[in-house]
Amino acid sequence: MNSKNRKLRKRGLNWLIWPALAAAAAAGVFMLSKNRFDPVAEGREYLRMQDSKDLQDISARLDKRRIEELENSISVDPENVFSMFHDYAFLGDSRVVGFSTYGCLDDARIFAAGGDTIKDIDQHLDELKSLQPSVIYLSYGVNDTGMNVGEGEGGYGAVYEAQIDKILNVVPKAKIVVNSIIAPSPEAIARSPRWANYTDFNSQVKAMCEKRGWIYVDNGPIDQGGAADIYQPDGVHFLSPFYNVWGQNIMNAQMKSEIKGKL
Repeated sequence: MNSKNRKLRKRGLNWLIWPALAAAAAAGVFMLSKNRFDPVAEGREYLRMQDSKDLQDISARLDKRRIEELENSISVDPENVFSMFHDYAFLGDSRVVGFSTYGCLDDARIFAAGGDTIKDIDQHLDELKSLQPSVIYLSYGVNDTGMNVGEGEGGYGAVYEAQIDKILNVVPKAKIVVNSIIAPSPEAIARSPRWANYTDFNSQVKAMCEKRGWIYVDNGPIDQGGAADIYQPDGVHFLSPFYNVWGQNIMNAQMKSEIKGKL
């Protein structure tokens, strides 16, 4: 090959190589500029995230305030409270019988008897299946503590939960409202020391309700640890006027739970 042809070939290669190098360089500059730290953009993104976080915090605070305001606005008239009980069944022991005895609630919707414990729920399942109530109220415990129900069976809360599940098997859409055990009087506990276990039983019942999403009615504020002026001479059963107060406490707990569920 003569020198003239070599020069032409070299010139042709240069025409191919230089554009390729230029394109590669341009791509490198683009990648560098794309990955380069932009403090302005980063700052804007940080502020955007902070604004979003602040809005979430504000929203949470407003929801909490709204719940508190709605809860404080609840004013259930104890004289008319029982007109607010609709499509229900009330299961329990002799204390619950008082709602029927004193004409507070419909006797046909009271499933209770003296000496009953949570294990007696079984005998009412057929009636509940037929009735299909929207709300089921439960109040057991004074006999349960005396008999130490749950001992050797995983605890009182575990047994109670299993019994409520039996109810839900026949009334699957029912709302469950569980009362804490109302304290016996100190004199009654002195006669039957096992009744003092009501506080431990209540802790288990509350934990059960929180786990399952059931409504827990804390009756502590109305029994005052057994010091309230609500008892018959036996220190276990209640005077007639207390049933209005108890009904009011149940309905307050139910309404507050429903408000929270709607927010």
